[in-house]
Amino acid sequence: MIKINTFKNDSRKTNGLANISSFYNKTNAIRGNVLPARQYFNLKPLQKDTFTFTGNIDKNKKRELVRAFMMVDNKDACQKVSENAQEAASDLYKFLRTSLSDLIATSDHPDRPIEHIKVRTKTPESIREKTANILADRILSKEEAFNLCDSEDIKNNIRDIVGARIVLKNPNHPNAKDIIARLAEDVGNSKKDRFLKIEKIECYEQDKNLAYFDDSVLKKLENAENSHENQGEKISIVHNNKKTGYVAVHIDLDMSNPNKYTLNQNGYFGEIQLVGRDVSELKEVEDLCYKLKGDNDIKGGNIAYKPFSKYFTHYYHSSPNVEQYFTEYTSKAYAIQRKKEPEYKQQGKKEKFPTIAECGLTGKVPKELDFNRLNAIKLYCDKMYEFTKNID
Repeated sequence: MIKINTFKNDSRKTNGLANISSFYNKTNAIRGNVLPARQYFNLKPLQKDTFTFTGNIDKNKKRELVRAFMMVDNKDACQKVSENAQEAASDLYKFLRTSLSDLIATSDHPDRPIEHIKVRTKTPESIREKTANILADRILSKEEAFNLCDSEDIKNNIRDIVGARIVLKNPNHPNAKDIIARLAEDVGNSKKDRFLKIEKIECYEQDKNLAYFDDSVLKKLENAENSHENQGEKISIVHNNKKTGYVAVHIDLDMSNPNKYTLNQNGYFGEIQLVGRDVSELKEVEDLCYKLKGDNDIKGGNIAYKPFSKYFTHYYHSSPNVEQYFTEYTSKAYAIQRKKEPEYKQQGKKEKFPTIAECGLTGKVPKELDFNRLNAIKLYCDKMYEFTKNID
């Protein structure tokens, strides 16, 4: 097992960040009072925890900070967060299976709109990586810091420790909209200490024709949440046109109730994704590319994914224009995947994902970055990871 060194007073390891205690003392100021060494504080949950790769954040400084924070030995705290989220994830799965049971395809009813429902908790490795990125963003944005060795602070600052994915077998099925209607009914009928509390509805789309649900359908869910007297700040549907062309609906959840999910007095936060089968499979490999493009590690730098990291990074930086054209390739690939749903397997087509040629980018994107090639390497790394992750 590869051990992670504890971050101590060695300036060589941090390129100038000589001591994490003094570093925190310089950044953790509350109303003019500087906290003493190694004293931290809990934060209110972040409104968004997405990694910041652009904007006002200096990428080189962020990379330096992330590397420093990844040297902190917070494995036990991350393990605790991941393990304690298992019960909340299990109950979310049961809730969705019960609520949407007659919409899930079975051998007797293969024509139903839902392929399957999958629920997961973030792995300790993923939690370590994400907390390091979030903390680096906050430091560089001159916002309040938090203790990445404290399980409560970690939990309060990651919005998708628990995640559910509802994979649509047939997004164009006439009953597909009933998925949203059913969730809206559950939200509207729930009581004060309710299990499903929605914080945000985000619709990822390249254009309206590729969206999985019309606003008129999603509005039912928005109105159901806003109907609660104790709801607090009203929510609204957010539209997000990502450069990658990703298409999905994300629903952010506050899972503070029931109290059995709490560590101390704070609950978990989760996310439900609704996405088509073909887009879901492309996203699995595109997610790895997205991490590497942002100079982030895969699964906390696990050695099993080094082949993918080295391969992708080499060809992605092989010429100055690859970044631009690979983004275009990604966007077109998502659009093609979305348009072909629900036709999962096309006659005479060997490739699972749209090729570079199919997207009209031959000679602009290196053939080595074709998603079909990248997926083959990913599958190899996945097997390596499953084999080695429990080896001590």
